[in-house]
Amino acid sequence: MRKILFLLLISNFVIAQNEKILVTDLTKIKNVVSLETTKDGKKVVYALKTSIETPEKLLEYDYNTQLYLIDTQNPKIHKSLTKGKESSNQPIFSPDGNSVAFVRSIN
Repeated sequence: MRKILFLLLISNFVIAQNEKILVTDLTKIKNVVSLETTKDGKKVVYALKTSIETPEKLLEYDYNTQLYLIDTQNPKIHKSLTKGKESSNQPIFSPDGNSVAFVRSIN
């Protein structure tokens, strides 16, 4: 009985997925490229890599990486630590967990 119910659910999901994947859909993919936690595990900082359009060149995209902070007591809130067209990478917490150091590339 469980197998039949599972197959019915899967078949409905597959039938509902009739849209094709477009090349532009690939630009919506976001990747976590680095992750660091404090020693006590109460905070997490991560670098999120996204694709952004290049205004000067039509149909070309660049990567942009920004840092976000999560309080593990309230993990639904992701606080942006960096923003802008320059990427930020390799976050690391200070030994006391109160500061974050990172690398930023400037063109």
